[in-house]
Parts: sequence; structure tokens; C-alpha cells
Amino acid sequence: MGATEKLLRFGVFELNLDAEELRKDGTPIKLPPQPVKVLALLAIRAGQVVTRDEIQKEVWGEETYVDFEHGLNQCIKQIRTALNDNADKPLYVETLPRRGYHCGLERWKRYRNREGTTWTFKA
Repeated sequence: MGATEKLLRFGVFELNLDAEELRKDGTPIKLPPQPVKVLALLAIRAGQVVTRDEIQKEVWGEETYVDFEHGLNQCIKQIRTALNDNADKPLYVETLPRRGYHCGLERWKRYRNREGTTWTFKA
């Protein structure tokens, strides 16, 4: 891993933003690129509501020709499965009906390394 790679660490998980890779206890977790991008956006904006429109623009781009609603729902489902998160009692990704999504990492303490490339969240 290069010294300039950007990482988000939370609990047993590590999200490498440059490699678009999620790891659990150092072991890679299979997660397709689109859900990784959605998770990265939510984690970077931890504590904020991220609307479906914002996710669509940031991850899918301005001109989306796929069934975005279905695609995003699938991404959220894959993220929750990878993180072993529960939609009814979410630890990481909370659905806010008619508003968007919220990543609960703001409840954790946030630490940044000297280079500013790694954020570590600790409960």
C-alpha cells in the first residue's frame, strides 16, 4: 500500500478510497465498484444526510440511463451485507425515507494521520 493512499477505518473495516477496496480485518471483501463508491461517499460525509440525487450525481453522473432507483437500492443492500449491517437497527448506513441516507460514523471519534491520508473512526 502506498503512503499516499486515502483510507477510512471504522471498527474492523478499512475502505481504501484510491483502490476502491473494502477490507475486514485485513481480508478483502468482495464488493462491486458502484457500492464501494456509494459507501465512500456516505463515509466521507458521515453525519450528514446524503440525498439520492446527490448520490446519483456523484456516483452515476449527470446522464444516467439505467434504472437508478433499483441500482441504488441494490448498492445499499450489498453495502449492508458486506458490513453485516441491519436496516432495522443500522450501525453504518441508515435509510431516511424520502430524504436519502445517513452514515452513522459521526458518533465515533475521528482521528487523522499526520499525512492526512487516513481517517480512523473508533467507537
